[in-house]
Amino acid sequence: MKLTTMIDKISLIAKGYIGKTFRYNSTQRGIGYTIEKEFRELLLASIPDAKEPISSISTADVVVKNYQVDIKSKDINARFSMPNMVSCNKIRKQPALLENLAFLFVYYEMIEEEPESIKITNAICHKLHLISWSGLTIGNLGL
Repeated sequence: MKLTTMIDKISLIAKGYIGKTFRYNSTQRGIGYTIEKEFRELLLASIPDAKEPISSISTADVVVKNYQVDIKSKDINARFSMPNMVSCNKIRKQPALLENLAFLFVYYEMIEEEPESIKITNAICHKLHLISWSGLTIGNLGL
């Protein structure tokens, strides 16, 4: 199975959650953790070749064959967003990530009528090397 085919399959599966609502604990990290957990479980249940990463320090949240999928969440109404994608140093040390790393971007909004609830508005998977630099900035949060 080629990565492009898998990327399309992951996007299609994830889009099945558009409109679904989730409860989370009251922190911003709680929202990200909830989305990561729900979508990791969705992919593990939906793709026979999907598995948990071997290492807890892996870039991936889910591994499909040799491909690493990192799940990222974004509040569509937030004024500021700075997801940590991957360090240049990590890519330098693991050049295979350029071809084998993909991000599953999950977009959501808060449900004002239901405290501590979110609604998924969109989801799409992209390979690392196909993400446009126009929307990215380089940050140095430490060495």
